[in-house]
Amino acid sequence: MSDKEFYIDRMMDGACDVSLERSVIIETPPEDILPWLEQMYGEAGGYTFDFIENLRSKNLKHTKSYPLGTKAGDKMGVLDVLDVDPEEGITYDFSYFGAFKGMMGYYLEPISPAITRLLVKIKLNFTNPLSPIFWAVVHPIDFVLMNQQLSNIKEYAEDTCNKTNISENSCS
Repeated sequence: MSDKEFYIDRMMDGACDVSLERSVIIETPPEDILPWLEQMYGEAGGYTFDFIENLRSKNLKHTKSYPLGTKAGDKMGVLDVLDVDPEEGITYDFSYFGAFKGMMGYYLEPISPAITRLLVKIKLNFTNPLSPIFWAVVHPIDFVLMNQQLSNIKEYAEDTCNKTNISENSCS
């Protein structure tokens, strides 16, 4: 659990039905991870498994030129961007088949100049009596997809850093 308060915490500071955190350590500075987050869920897909992403998007494994200009109010696939902060990360409005309503955020926590913790926070409220049953089915699938997503973001961002060094800072 992170002690830092992020946008999702400030906006959903009350009780929620589901609160999850997952993270991965990425050996690159935060500014080299942000472009991957900015294009995620839009044209690039969700960075999960190739066979899933190829069904709905181009499954980009490279970043477009930075900055991408993603901003609050943009629509990224089925998600609405609520907040983009280059120092913090990106927060999305999140609703799922009418069963949940909440937020999902991808946050950057620098550990050192060349190492970043990417933290994913999800906070949801159930919207109908069947929501807990639906969550019991969806959660295991979401767990697998989110772990793959974090693994892929780590791989892509570290590879980008090592090969192209898209930030002004050195990656090592």
